[in-house]
Amino acid sequence: MLFRKGPPGPWTHHVHVMEPSSPRWEEFILIRDYLRRHGEVASAYGNLKKALAVVFDVDIAGYRNAKGPFLRAVLARARADR
Repeated sequence: MLFRKGPPGPWTHHVHVMEPSSPRWEEFILIRDYLRRHGEVASAYGNLKKALAVVFDVDIAGYRNAKGPFLRAVLARARADR
């Protein structure tokens, strides 16, 4: 589940909540841990997200789809790093 908080307009916060038995749990944890260990990749991801936010504005689906290739590559590296 995804919860968002903010006034009308841009959101100020969002939180992902799921049970550890969810199939996506492992993916989220692998990506999180990989980004924590690789600051340069985390920085690149932050820069990508900022650039995509400007391009896609309120088009959340477009934003999510555009960052997908980056995240899939990080996930593949994280799995290989185990």
